Amino acid sequence: MYKHIILIIFSVLFLFGCSKSSENRSIQIEDYVLGSPYEIVLVDGSPPYRAESRFFVPIVPTVLVSEGTHILTVRLSNLYIIMHGETLPQDRSPVQLRINVSPNRTYRIVDLNGNPKLIKIGKR
Repeated sequence: MYKHIILIIFSVLFLFGCSKSSENRSIQIEDYVLGSPYEIVLVDGSPPYRAESRFFVPIVPTVLVSEGTHILTVRLSNLYIIMHGETLPQDRSPVQLRINVSPNRTYRIVDLNGNPKLIKIGKR
């Protein structure tokens, strides 16, 4: 009897853990978490929504956004600079990028001549 109750409780928790709470955010943007020199600090003026792990399922915390036009505020990542043994530049002011993203795509912020640029890296 107790085994059945425990199995039912575990099943319900598993189903809730696997459900997506991304609110139509199907577009991934990789930043410093996956090696980009930049980190996203704001999306349309609000903190970025990141993919979250559920229970024991590992998920890379990429930034998730919905289809359309957005304004990303990015800055050079401390983690990237420390990992590459460089000193922090004096000017680390955030930069705004106006982006237009397509559904079910993965993007990455890269460095292009000292400036952040969003590029498509794949389809999901």
